[in-house]
Amino acid sequence: MAPAAAAPAAKSAPKQQAKGPASEVSAATAEPGFQPQGGHVTQTTAGPVDGYRALTATSATKTERPIEKIPQSIQVIPRSVIDDQSPISIDEVSRNVSGVLGTLRLQTPAYDSGKIRGFFSEQRLDGLPVTYNPGFRDSIVNIERIEVLKGSTAVLYGGGLGAPVGGALNVVSKMPFDAPRTEIGATIGTDSYYRPYFDINQPIAADGTVLFRLTGEYLDAGSFIDHIETKAFALNPTLMLRPSDATTLTIQGRFSRWEQPEYQGLPAVGTVAGDFRVHRSLFTGAREAPDAHSAADSVTVTLDHAFSKHVDSTVKARWSRSDLAEVGQILVGSDGLMANMPLIPPSHWLATNGFLDQDQDEFLISADTRFRSSASWHESTLLVGADYSRLAANGAIVLDVFRGGAGLVDLRNPAPLPFVRPPKAPDTTVMDEREVVVSQGAYVQLESTLADRLHIVAGVRLADIEVDSIDYIDGARANERATRLLPRIGALLDVTERVSVFAGYSEGLTSYAVVGLRGTPPPETSAQVEAGLKFDLGGGLTGTAALFQLDRYDTPVGLDAVMIGTSHQRARGAELDVIWQPTRNWKVLGSYAFIDTEVVSATALVPPGARRIGVPEHSGRLWVDYAFDEPALEGWSVGAGLYAASGQAVDPLNLFFTDSYMTVDAKVSYATEDWKITASAKNLLDEDYFVSHFYLGGRVAPGDARAFYLTVARTY
Repeated sequence: MAPAAAAPAAKSAPKQQAKGPASEVSAATAEPGFQPQGGHVTQTTAGPVDGYRALTATSATKTERPIEKIPQSIQVIPRSVIDDQSPISIDEVSRNVSGVLGTLRLQTPAYDSGKIRGFFSEQRLDGLPVTYNPGFRDSIVNIERIEVLKGSTAVLYGGGLGAPVGGALNVVSKMPFDAPRTEIGATIGTDSYYRPYFDINQPIAADGTVLFRLTGEYLDAGSFIDHIETKAFALNPTLMLRPSDATTLTIQGRFSRWEQPEYQGLPAVGTVAGDFRVHRSLFTGAREAPDAHSAADSVTVTLDHAFSKHVDSTVKARWSRSDLAEVGQILVGSDGLMANMPLIPPSHWLATNGFLDQDQDEFLISADTRFRSSASWHESTLLVGADYSRLAANGAIVLDVFRGGAGLVDLRNPAPLPFVRPPKAPDTTVMDEREVVVSQGAYVQLESTLADRLHIVAGVRLADIEVDSIDYIDGARANERATRLLPRIGALLDVTERVSVFAGYSEGLTSYAVVGLRGTPPPETSAQVEAGLKFDLGGGLTGTAALFQLDRYDTPVGLDAVMIGTSHQRARGAELDVIWQPTRNWKVLGSYAFIDTEVVSATALVPPGARRIGVPEHSGRLWVDYAFDEPALEGWSVGAGLYAASGQAVDPLNLFFTDSYMTVDAKVSYATEDWKITASAKNLLDEDYFVSHFYLGGRVAPGDARAFYLTVARTY
């Protein structure tokens, strides 16, 4: 394959950082023969980027390594893609990668329902978990890039509920740099959408030894859904101390709030099935109920130190406190809390008043040391590390369903019912638990390049997860613990200068979140095999193609917020991710995924062969951006894209499916050195469609209606 730009010096050599957020990389810093695709290579605070193509990634190996030398499928969404597409949610950003679905934008930030390769994934922040992902989940202002890890990623990552078993979106934050710069902007749009933001970078010491950056944004927006109004904010201060070329201490704060009426989605009957149809904008809850809210506060401290050019270490710790509440009037049907079918046909459901309250405290720490060596026939890095985390969570679900609820509602002609917050009593408490999850592990990993053609990554993790829980309903106490050796091995061979083949195997281990199910299931395990190729075919065309099989064992099966069994589930598929940048004017991004999911076996409820909820068999993304360089049009750019997906299973029994759909987006932008103005359209053709909504077992939600946005930004 064609060589990529050389990775910067070790992370712990801080004064090698860029002079700005996107400074141009000199041709002297690139390996011989490297040709930029997007016109020029820029050095961001997260690594070099060529147009839409990130050249290195740290999430896969905890070393800044060229992506084309990593023996696994890994995709990176750099800031350049985010800036061109003007997304309003992480879900929208994540669709640029094959086989990835984000969490529904309207969903309360009380859990992650995003998926990678057919299974629930998790969102991480700078390599550490943000368990339940509370607060302003869709805040974008502080994102430098998103690195997507697919499948089991246990060897290097623990913490939170354990090591990811289905994949992770690792959000990489913006870091301070040693040149003053301020960007202030705002987005306004359809449905009273208002989202101002700022990004202030200010060196405190003239010699670059003390750097500071502060980002923040505020959201006040209506919705195409009746009664929904969202208010949220995020504030992200970062202080970087660089007392020497060898040492960096970084302190990151995160303060985030979100509130919105609880959105439970819609039943399958009345939307994708049944003899009647409700309007897609219907809000089925009580309008007088208090808003749901979610809050997160955390401090992350990272110490990087280079002992020599061959040895460096990183220690990272995070303290976090979060709480959330979901309050509303929830539908109950003949299928219980899933409520996809009416309680009394053809269109009457019971409305039950209820709430979920939860809070959690979390402490995490990880430490890694890298030992580098090289000779005429190899270049190697040995990584040795360990991590520890403790998560203490209290959660309760209270419903007045056994007291008759608020009454019956006819969705063909819904009339508001009064909301009365039910008391916490024996006949109203569905779940009331405390869980303490302790996850710890030690790991070793060897990366080696042999004869400049064979690239190997091999590692093993000794993982330990212990879950102590108490059920306050019946006083039962439970303890579940698992200790496993989790291997990872992968190899990539440069067949030619432009094509490489790779294969790998990995395992994962995690526990289950306290939110949503009463009971303590055993820790869940996973195993993944994948094989594929990476290519750089010239003319700016690069990409990755992969085949995979991912199995998950002891996956919990729930019914009406109670765990009733476990299952073995499997996903198989093929993926393709391509970037084509033939000139500096054109940038094209494309992806496609085929994913076949099934329940192999289950101890309760779910029949073998059933498809997993919310996973389209086929899905794909195409985005094209063109920047004009003619004198009369200098500074202008236009872009357009589409996303398409086949139908998805709505419920565990596969009684209901959504239909296929395709949406079209577009934008036009004008930029100068100081100003940028972008007009964008989402779902331009106003496609009317539904997607799976993982709420109390599985419902549907309408896809976003057509909307228009205008973003104006000023840079100083």
